[in-house]
Amino acid sequence: MFRKLILLCVLFQALLASNAPAESLRASERLVYDLTWTGVKAGTATLEFVNDGGKMKIISTARSADWVSVFYTVEDRVESTLTNSSEHEGWAQPASYRMKIREGKHRRNKEVVFDPLKNRAVYIDYLNNERKEFQLPPAALDPISSFYYVRTLKLTVGEPLYVTVFDSKKVWNVEVQ
Repeated sequence: MFRKLILLCVLFQALLASNAPAESLRASERLVYDLTWTGVKAGTATLEFVNDGGKMKIISTARSADWVSVFYTVEDRVESTLTNSSEHEGWAQPASYRMKIREGKHRRNKEVVFDPLKNRAVYIDYLNNERKEFQLPPAALDPISSFYYVRTLKLTVGEPLYVTVFDSKKVWNVEVQ
């Protein structure tokens, strides 16, 4: 859990590093990180934004190095597919959010399909055969698209802003400082 928090903080810092908020999301980009443990490469993480005009994708992957996989295999892929939206000016609305995680013996395989016109989301857990529908407030985002959305905003020191995020079958009103 601690490793995930550190990785998330590093990725969030990299996303906010741009000086031109919305301009940075017009073109595709790919960020690649070496994950090290005591100075030795233990894996690779990537964060990729693909904008093909009508549809956007955000793809996050993490893979353990071969020598680490002998003991503890990490193969994570999180993908958010977005479409143009009127809710977030100059941004997009999630169409789907897919998470396939393998970390040692821990597995997750879930998907959220968003219906922004009806303000609903269908949560599907493929490993536990669970399917549940949720009512959402307008302009709810998935976790990974929320980071990119914040990147499009003009942030002012000392003025918090709030982002509505649907994750773990709950709606969160996340404060960004």
